Amino acid sequence: MSRHDRRRIQATLPKLPDAGARFAADMKVATQLHREGRAKEAEDLYRKIAKVYAELPEVRVAWSNLGALLQGMGKFEEAVTVLKKARALKPDHPPPHHNLGMALLALGRVGEALESLAKAVELEPAFGDAWLGLATAWRAAGDLPRSEDALRRVLELAPNAAEPRFQLAGTLHAMGRLEDCRAELHRVIELAPQFEQAKKALAAVEQDMKAGAVVG
Repeated sequence: MSRHDRRRIQATLPKLPDAGARFAADMKVATQLHREGRAKEAEDLYRKIAKVYAELPEVRVAWSNLGALLQGMGKFEEAVTVLKKARALKPDHPPPHHNLGMALLALGRVGEALESLAKAVELEPAFGDAWLGLATAWRAAGDLPRSEDALRRVLELAPNAAEPRFQLAGTLHAMGRLEDCRAELHRVIELAPQFEQAKKALAAVEQDMKAGAVVG
């Protein structure tokens, strides 16, 4: 098949009655590649889908998935560009705001990251991953109380999640609230007995508390 023929077929696909079904089938292949860790193949297919089905409203999902993939590959600048496209196609869709915020945060663009992550949780108040990202961004901005608040929102949504609770313990430690930190670390270890990092952190906090008692 010639390049001209391929282009003609690609131009015809979005106009076919079953274009939506074709798009879904192609996306299924791309997301499977993505899940299998075949990043380059998934990237290439997402880009082709985004080009071929550019006129379909659903194409925003391809852009959003591509942005998340690029982010996972460490291509943060490219991810930001792609995720802004996804966001523009459907501004009220939370995931692109979340993924964009995390890519911006990785680039050290904390103010923009906070704006994007805040929009994600505004659109979807039960979006736990976005709250977790927001907590990280607030901590990067030096606002520990807001980071704590965001982590507590995560734990309202997932009370038995060990990792966010461990992060909360770290934030409390940074705020000098050692008793609260110790209590959270005990809870982390109850939830995840093999969480070695939490055990080490607990030992360090208890040592700090003993040292403080001696000094006092």
